[in-house]
Amino acid sequence: MFTYTSLFGFFEAFVYLRTGNFWSCFTAHAFCNSMGLPRFFGRVGKGMGKTAAAAVSEDEMQDSDGDTRKATDYLTAGSQEQDLGIGWTVVYYLLLVAGAVSFQKLLWPLTSSDLALANL
Repeated sequence: MFTYTSLFGFFEAFVYLRTGNFWSCFTAHAFCNSMGLPRFFGRVGKGMGKTAAAAVSEDEMQDSDGDTRKATDYLTAGSQEQDLGIGWTVVYYLLLVAGAVSFQKLLWPLTSSDLALANL
């Protein structure tokens, strides 16, 4: 968690120095928070299900109402098994690689600005 938070902080500092615009950093941060971390392995469309939740300890937790529930109840509540097929997984990973390559190639031109705080 510390590693990806630090890397994202470095990215945000870079964008702010290159653009001089707070709102571009704010928008990028909001977008990344809403999307979450990408999945780097495994098939997409597989729900948590009972098998993945069973790996979590069965410790009891208290919710805001004071009710005691098991940790697996929180993980499996509302989760539904999905089977999207291998095609969606292939498309997801192709888009992930294309997005990473595009990010690397377009980062410098898209962040150029006359309002930059530093000339890097």
